[in-house]
Amino acid sequence: MKKAQEKVGWLLCRNPGLSDDFNKCVDFSFTIDEFEQNWVGLMMKYEAMTHTHFEKLYEYRSTWVPCYFKHRFFPFLQSTQRSEGFNAVLKRYVNPHNSMLNF
Repeated sequence: MKKAQEKVGWLLCRNPGLSDDFNKCVDFSFTIDEFEQNWVGLMMKYEAMTHTHFEKLYEYRSTWVPCYFKHRFFPFLQSTQRSEGFNAVLKRYVNPHNSMLNF
C-alpha cells in the first residue's frame, strides 16, 4: 500500500472521492473476485483520471492488495516494536560496557 501511495498519492490527494473509493476497493475486498469487480467499477467511475496511472498498480496487485496474500503464513515477521524491545534487552546484557557480567 505504501508503494501505491507513492505512485498515485498525488492523484488521490486531489480527488477525495477517488481516494475513498480506492481505499474501500483495497481494504474491503475480502476475495480476489470481489477485488476484481470493485477495481473494474473504480476504473469505470474514474476513467478519465485513472486510465494510465493505475495500470502498473493493477499489474502488481498480488503484491500489495491484502486479499491476494491473506491466506499465506509469514511465521518470521514481527512488529518492529517487539524486535526493538528485544534488541534493547540484548544490548543491556550483552554489551561489555553495560553488562552485569563486568566485575
